[in-house]
Amino acid sequence: MRSKTWIAGVLLISTVGCSSMNNTEKGMLGGAAVGTGAGALIGRGNPVAMLVGGIFGTAIGGMAGSNQDYREDRRAATIAAVNAQAARQMSINEVVQLSQRNTPDSIIIDQIRTTGSVFNLSTDDLTYLQDQRVSPRVIQEMQARRHARPVVIQEGPVIVGPPPVIYEPAPVFGVGIGYGRRW
Repeated sequence: MRSKTWIAGVLLISTVGCSSMNNTEKGMLGGAAVGTGAGALIGRGNPVAMLVGGIFGTAIGGMAGSNQDYREDRRAATIAAVNAQAARQMSINEVVQLSQRNTPDSIIIDQIRTTGSVFNLSTDDLTYLQDQRVSPRVIQEMQARRHARPVVIQEGPVIVGPPPVIYEPAPVFGVGIGYGRRW
């Protein structure tokens, strides 16, 4: 009966309150539960074995969750960088407006390059640009920018520290011979 109560308690705790936790916290909680359970099974109910299993499970679960958090943060940063670049890109109408204001071609081309603008021009777009008196040099630059430049994110080195070492004191026992009387 007691083991069924423990199992029910562990299952209840594992399903409560995990929605706001990050992966590191979830990994630590799950690792602690699995480690404590494994320690109880291996140590046959010894509290020290349960404690050691819980500590190791927490550490390993925390490392696995932290790794998952890192991957999710990196992916979110990549998506944010791509979205930021897309928001800065020039449209065809902006190029036409700059040309109609007699902006020099070199400035328009520099603006196209610095904003990372990508243009997939159709024949209708080419006709529209020529009708609006956009210079051939600018149109050539727009045609050369058909593909987005890849966003390069430098990845830092992964440093994994050694696992924690737990030193348990040696058991204390002694054999002695008494020289006195006990009353």
